[in-house]
Amino acid sequence: MKTRLSLCAAALLLTSFVSHAQPEYDQYARGSYIATLADCTACHTADPAVCRGRQVADAVWYAGRR
Repeated sequence: MKTRLSLCAAALLLTSFVSHAQPEYDQYARGSYIATLADCTACHTADPAVCRGRQVADAVWYAGRR
């Protein structure tokens, strides 16, 4: 799992270097993409016990809204 996280970090670092060569409007789009990717990576590489707890908490919250 540490290897996967290291590869994700390296990919984000490489993407950030490449994004500096782009026009301003494209940098904003790439920044938004990187932020979304980082959010997804944080959840999908988290400890399963923590992730499962989050899913249960979300399910309880959604059930209370009905």
